[in-house]
Parts: sequence; structure tokens; C-alpha cells
Amino acid sequence: MSTQRATPRSKDGNSDDRVHRERGRLRREEILLEAANQFSRRGLDTVSVEDVAKAVGCNKSLVYYYFGSKDGLRDAVMKKLLDITQEIWSELRSQTFAHWVRDTTEWPRNHSNIPWLRLTAREGLSDTGRAVLEEERARALGESTRVVVRAQGSGEVDSELDPELVALLILFLTMGPVTIPQLVRMITGDSPDSVRFHERYSAFIDTLVQRLAPGSAT
Repeated sequence: MSTQRATPRSKDGNSDDRVHRERGRLRREEILLEAANQFSRRGLDTVSVEDVAKAVGCNKSLVYYYFGSKDGLRDAVMKKLLDITQEIWSELRSQTFAHWVRDTTEWPRNHSNIPWLRLTAREGLSDTGRAVLEEERARALGESTRVVVRAQGSGEVDSELDPELVALLILFLTMGPVTIPQLVRMITGDSPDSVRFHERYSAFIDTLVQRLAPGSAT
């Protein structure tokens, strides 16, 4: 009786499956990024599944296949941005407070293709008192407060300052130039994308960090 051996065809089949899965993963990521960009520009309520599908050149049934519904697509976008937020905190967790603030406030400039801050601002304009994935996102953002508390323990930040409000201030400083660029232009006369504004803003951030240290106001 002859024995049956694995054939090159089955091996090729496994390879084809891997290629198919990778293409599917990349397609799903493409849809997510396009949805995030459209949500950040036009708002969560305005954008339709058909709008996203048309922009990436696929049938809207593929969007439903991956995400189930528009709400599922929205939740997946917010989950993706939550993952990005957690990666940021992981990268910056061990830094000094000054380096943490500098890298956090410069993050939008170095990752301009990720619409996290614009999407967050859009979400805030239609806030209902309950954000998507609020508990998970609050835990991730809580890492910034822990950075401030640690800085207070090491003497980098005045211990009399409210650590949550210091963390919120840094977040506002990070979001401001991206989400309200018109105010930057009207007040400073500079575009928030310009080298001149970047240099001014970086110098201001450095000075502000020094002013947060104990005894700096005396």
C-alpha cells in the first residue's frame, strides 16, 4: 500500500491562507484609518459607512463584514486610538517629567498622519456625558497623572499642585495647536505648522516645566 505524502499544493494552500489573512488585516487597517480621518474632519454623526467604503474603494458590505455596523466601526476606531495612546504612555513612562512633557506635546507634530487629537476634539463637541470606551480610555489617560505624581515625588513638580490638573494642562497644551489652529494664527501671527511657531512653543513648554518645579514662583 502506498503512503500518502503532503503535497506542494497543500503547502501552497497554507501560504495562500497567510497571504489572504494579511491582505485582510491591511484592508481592515486601511478602513479604520480612513474612518478615523473622516470622523475627525466631519464628526461621528455625519460620516456614513458608504462614505468610508467609497473613499477606500471597496463595497460597504466589506465594512459591515469587518465591523458589523457603523457603531462597530466607530468603536473599532476608538479602540485603535486607545491602543495608540497606550503605546505612547509605554514609550514615555520612564522619562523625566521634562522629557515626558516635551515628547508628549511634540507627538502630534511627529505623527501628523494619526488624527487622534482632532477626533477627540470632534467627540467633545457632541459630548453626551458618556464617551465611547470611556473607562478604558480613562485608565490609559490616568497614566499621565501617575507621571506627574512620580515627578512630584522626585522634586520635579511642586507637590502642592493638583496632579490631575497638571496632567490635564499638558494634554490641553498638546491638543491646542492641532485642534484650534485659527487661534494660534490670530494670537501669534504664526501657523502652528511653521518652524517659527514650533521653536517658540518648544521654548515656552521648557520654561513652563521649570516654573512647575518647587520654589520656582519665589
